[in-house]
Amino acid sequence: MKVGGLLCAVVLAAALTACGGGGGFNPDPFFRVGPISDSVSHQILKLDHIASTLAGKRTIVKCWSNRGWARLRAWEGSRHDTPAVDAAGITYPRSRHIELSPVVCQILEQVLERSARQPLFTAWAVHVLAHESAHASGIDAENRAECRAIETDARAAELFGFSMASARRLQHIYRGTLYPHDLPRYRTPPCAAGQPGVVVPDTLGTAANLRPLSHVVTKAARTLLHWRSIGGVLSVGPLSPCSPIPSRSEELARFGEGFSGPDGADVLLSDVTLKTKPDFSAALARISAHPRCSLRLFQTNLRETHSPGRVLLHALPAAVTRLSPQVTGFRISIIHGPIQVNNDLITVVDPARRRFGTVYFQGHAGHVPVSAEVSAVKTMLQSS
Repeated sequence: MKVGGLLCAVVLAAALTACGGGGGFNPDPFFRVGPISDSVSHQILKLDHIASTLAGKRTIVKCWSNRGWARLRAWEGSRHDTPAVDAAGITYPRSRHIELSPVVCQILEQVLERSARQPLFTAWAVHVLAHESAHASGIDAENRAECRAIETDARAAELFGFSMASARRLQHIYRGTLYPHDLPRYRTPPCAAGQPGVVVPDTLGTAANLRPLSHVVTKAARTLLHWRSIGGVLSVGPLSPCSPIPSRSEELARFGEGFSGPDGADVLLSDVTLKTKPDFSAALARISAHPRCSLRLFQTNLRETHSPGRVLLHALPAAVTRLSPQVTGFRISIIHGPIQVNNDLITVVDPARRRFGTVYFQGHAGHVPVSAEVSAVKTMLQSS
């Protein structure tokens, strides 16, 4: 995942004027004031107040519904506005309107309600609002807006009700875990604010519920010799629409850690416990549809971002799947001319504990040895 691609897009005033008419779709509509909702888009007064304080100007924040945001993404793709397609937020400086994606708003709702302890996602969502507020203040350049957001992350967190110490920690979490993986236009030249940075995994849940998940991921990680931990950066963003787990609200606990390997390869190791047996059973039933759904999703992303190439669906290497009946998964290959990047998504199912373990390798064909996948999956099976 490209974290920078999930940060923001600023739409300049001239572009807003140009897109205001025609096409039957308004990318900057007025929404009624209301609560954060997956099904209805609303203006959110509490977020208005925070963004206005950070921007120093009256700013409106809108949380889009899932369906509305999907339409906005498709509209931006039809206009060849690639940065906006994968953005977590879009700002229109002329109107000082901030459009936030559903996943950012879902997390900010949890932040406001103190209903979930997930430091990395909290740091990310608070930062997205701070970044968009920097654009609303009149800063167009992405690198300057990003640095301004890092400088104000702690203030933003305090406006959400965090203590000064907790707010500073969230600032350092963003600075250490997410900022190094921003696209170059967000971090060139580098921003010194928010140091020292802290690298943390992706976590959700109590210490007691996290302990067994951390144990599994840590033991699997030891099989990856000479791979470097990059924390939870690979987890940040929305769940795939194809994910067997449809909503993070069904998760009792989550522990995920990414690692960077040779030749630009990455691996994400994660373990998730679901809250109830019905949640687990429903997720298990969706696994069979995951491969072809993901294939269509990759194809759509290539089309919306106007990227050349093609996408193919393959079975996992037999050495992986024959380890256990608990192991399932698939490979998706993205091919651009002579370059092929393989995405191997391997799931380890543990019905007795309502758990899904995931081993997700991404790298150029031939650069991720099957033996590395086998070792990680085998250790995850044994640790569970």
